[in-house]
Amino acid sequence: MNLNPLLAMAIVTLVLLALFASLRFYQVRCAPHPEWVRKLLHMIMGGITLTFPWLFNESWPVVVLAGSTIAGLWLLKKRQVMRQQWGDVLHGVSRNSFGEMYFPAAVALLFVLADGNALLFCIPILILTLADALAALIGVRYGQMQYKTSEGTKSLEGSMAFFTMAFLSVHIPLLLFSDVGRVESLLIGLIMGVLVMLFEAIAWRGLDNLFIPLGAFILLKTYLPMEAESLTLRLLVIFILLIGFYLIRRKTTLDDSAILGLVLIAYVTWAVGGFAWLLAPIIVLVAYILFNLKEKYSVGRDHSIQAVVCVGVPGLMILFVAQGLNQPQLLYCYTIAYTVQLSMISLARIKFNHAEISNGRVLMYAGVQAWVLLFVPLVLLIFTLNTIFYAVMAAGFVLAAVYVFLRWQPGLQDCPTDNARWWRQATVAMSAALLSSLPLYIFGGW
Repeated sequence: MNLNPLLAMAIVTLVLLALFASLRFYQVRCAPHPEWVRKLLHMIMGGITLTFPWLFNESWPVVVLAGSTIAGLWLLKKRQVMRQQWGDVLHGVSRNSFGEMYFPAAVALLFVLADGNALLFCIPILILTLADALAALIGVRYGQMQYKTSEGTKSLEGSMAFFTMAFLSVHIPLLLFSDVGRVESLLIGLIMGVLVMLFEAIAWRGLDNLFIPLGAFILLKTYLPMEAESLTLRLLVIFILLIGFYLIRRKTTLDDSAILGLVLIAYVTWAVGGFAWLLAPIIVLVAYILFNLKEKYSVGRDHSIQAVVCVGVPGLMILFVAQGLNQPQLLYCYTIAYTVQLSMISLARIKFNHAEISNGRVLMYAGVQAWVLLFVPLVLLIFTLNTIFYAVMAAGFVLAAVYVFLRWQPGLQDCPTDNARWWRQATVAMSAALLSSLPLYIFGGW
């Protein structure tokens, strides 16, 4: 279809306005459940955006439409008069969420990234449109088996509905509209169904509307060229991680969505970097569990996905840079980031359980213990004089970083679990990793 882009934009805008007005009329007349109205809007808007590859040959009209939609939704959220008149279509559910604004942003980003490939655009939109909506509706109506997230609870029934619809949204289009083989399309559908379900389970404040389509796009780009053997290995690793983390969940202070976040971080680390890069986060996790058992420390399973993100994302960022720039020596900075994280976790635990111990002793114990646990295995794995030299230098970076955290974080003796603590921890770890990259480029790699 070769419509004038301005005409196509006008048609889409009018259709969206008519949809919004119709749903508001339906809401006033029939008083349905607010979640049903919200998800009905979600599904129909998704269906409209599926036409974009055939309506628009360029990206700019989609970007302009997304920007104007976000502006309109922002006014609807913030202007009291508009919200009273129209806002219940989106805000009838009592949830602090920006998901309605992430949705058009995700559509625009996807359209740009897909670069005219309708399949790469439509499959993520299908997952976002159908799987997310079905999961919410099934969860509201039939959800009995609950699991804890940072914003309350979700249901296993809703997550399984999400997986089923996500699998079908990938498998059927690949089977009908691509050259991917039957076995490969089945495996890609299963892998993406599980991983995108995890994205949905851990997202907060509407971020699933961003995580799901962009995550699905990246996964689809990654898996389409793969053979059945490679895909089978990846599916096997996902299930091993899911089972393993499920079995240890009671030995941690992490809520259920945080455990699922660990699965995602571990899988992405392995898939992108391999087993050498998975060593550091696994050591940190095992040491963290042993800390719990040794100190008999328990505040309940109250640490949320934000804690896992702040511990894991600095390492993931370094891993992505290392792979993207082909700089394997950044494994050194990556290991320092995780060593600092483990040091700070240990520091908080010791201060909580043994407040009488001086700051200097706690700092040395936490820093040296973490350094031994992470750098001794690394030196054994890559045994050279350079590695030993850099490992010794790493101890200085770790102790300096832990000292900064000790001075910066208030109330350490109470072992704070608020988000501010985790963001400080992420900032210190990332800063230490960045500073540790300087010797690599001054003295040469290892």
